[in-house]
Amino acid sequence: MSTFVDYYFNSDKGLQELSDEINECLGTNLTVSRPHQKEQSWCVFFGMSMDFWAHPDDDDDGLLDLEKKYKYKLGLVGPREFRGMRIPLLGMVAYLLYHRLGIGSGAIVYELEFPLATYETRMFEYNGESFEDLFDIISGKQMEMPGHLIDLASIEKD
Repeated sequence: MSTFVDYYFNSDKGLQELSDEINECLGTNLTVSRPHQKEQSWCVFFGMSMDFWAHPDDDDDGLLDLEKKYKYKLGLVGPREFRGMRIPLLGMVAYLLYHRLGIGSGAIVYELEFPLATYETRMFEYNGESFEDLFDIISGKQMEMPGHLIDLASIEKD
């Protein structure tokens, strides 16, 4: 049985431009298509299906709350036994998209029901220097690697 984990986020860029930038950032090969009248990108990533969708602005009634808050959804779908890898992998993707593309707010959600991380940018201080970084509202911690990945990997969902 396949399960899925999604990363929801916002960007002012279009799907094609953002797909190209994600490809450059992650080394993926997201390809834009229009199945079922909905624009999406797709590729294989670490042996799993990576789907990247833009929610249409005119489809507000049929969307979930997360889909109303965030324009884009990047998801990994694969066998259940890959779940332990998929969740931290999306944490790494969120981290890279922030540091390489400036995407600062988003949420990682398991099976549409279980929020695992909700990110926003905050100011931090280290050795007297101020800097902006991602903060996970759910854990209440700055997104520091590898600690955040360990936290995500320890989350168990049935």
